[in-house]
This record gives sequence, structure tokens and C-alpha cells, in this order.
Amino acid sequence: MPTDDSKPTHSFEDLEKQLAKDTLEKALKDLHGEINKDIEKNKKTFSEEIQRTLEDFKEELEESVSEEMDKKLSSLFEKHFKETSLQVKGSFEEIFDPVLKTTQDDMNRLQSQGESTLRSWKGMMAEYESLWTRPFILVFFASAFTGMLIFLISIYFLWSTYSETIKGYETRLTSNENLLLWYFEKYKESPEYIEAEKQKQGISSHLIIKPRARKKRSEPEL
Repeated sequence: MPTDDSKPTHSFEDLEKQLAKDTLEKALKDLHGEINKDIEKNKKTFSEEIQRTLEDFKEELEESVSEEMDKKLSSLFEKHFKETSLQVKGSFEEIFDPVLKTTQDDMNRLQSQGESTLRSWKGMMAEYESLWTRPFILVFFASAFTGMLIFLISIYFLWSTYSETIKGYETRLTSNENLLLWYFEKYKESPEYIEAEKQKQGISSHLIIKPRARKKRSEPEL
């Protein structure tokens, strides 16, 4: 049987065990708290590092998008005006080629008629060479003058007619150019053009802001 002296000994041992247990629990709790603090601190540092990385990536992305949009818009407008210029040139040639060709044909025909008339007069004069006298010379020159006058009058009326036609085609060309300018002004008022300009201005305003200095990345604390 245990003696009475053994009871205090067991009680002291139990007290020591309880004290050791409490000390160990407190140490574990403190260690757990320190570990949680370190985790939160490292988490905050890691979050700031990710935020800086995302901001740098955003700035680089905005710069690349702005450059790409400038290239695309420049090529788009260059292609549009090139096609418009080709259309105007083609329309001009299409309008004036028939007029110039017709005028050239009429002038050639008029020239051939004049040469034919002169040959006819020459043939008529050849029949009366034996009757060549001064009054006949006057008649010849009068007839030649009359023929030349008729020839010049015909050219005048023909040229007047085709001048009016050419003026009409010039008026149509001016109207087409005005219509083209009106179309371009309407295109500048279109939502697509306005949206593209807004995007371009928005990206330009972002690029105007100086990028902040990058902080030196700190090593995460363990």
C-alpha cells in the first residue's frame, strides 16, 4: 500500500506535468501566431509583387496596342484614299475618253472632207487651165476663200458643240468630286470612325502619363 509520503510526491509530479503541458501549449500557440504573422506578411509582399507585375504588364500592353492601332488606322486610311483616288481617276478616264475619241474622229473626218474639197477644186481647175485668165483667178480665189470660210465656220460650230459637251462632263466630274467629299465627311461622322478616334485618344492619354519608377523587388521573407 502506498504511504502518506508518496501522495505529495505524486501531486508534485502531476503539477510539474501540468506546468510542462501548459508551457508547451503556450509555446506552440506563440509559435503558431508567429507563423501566421510571417504568412500574412509574406502574403502581403507577394500580393504587392503581383500587383506591380500586373501594372507593368498593363502598361506594356497599352503601348503595344496603341502602336498596333496606329499602324492599322494609317494603313486603313491610306488604302481607303488610294482606292478613292483610283476610282476618281477611272471615272475621269471613263467620262472623257469617249468625248476625246469622238472629237478626234470628227476632226479627222473634217480634215479629210477639207482635203477632198481641195482635191475637187483642183480637179475642176485642171479642166479650165486653157481658159486661165485674170477674172478666172479672181473667181478661183473667191471660191477658195468661200470654201475656207465655210470650213472655219464648220469648225467653229463643231468646236462650240463639243465645248459644251466637255463643260457638261466637267460639271459632272465636279459633282462627283463634291459627292465624294460629302461621303468622306459623312464617314468621319460615322460611329465606327468616332469610336476609333476615341480609342486612339484614350490610349494616347494613357501613354502621356509618365510610368512610375519601378520599385526594387524585395525577397519574400520566410
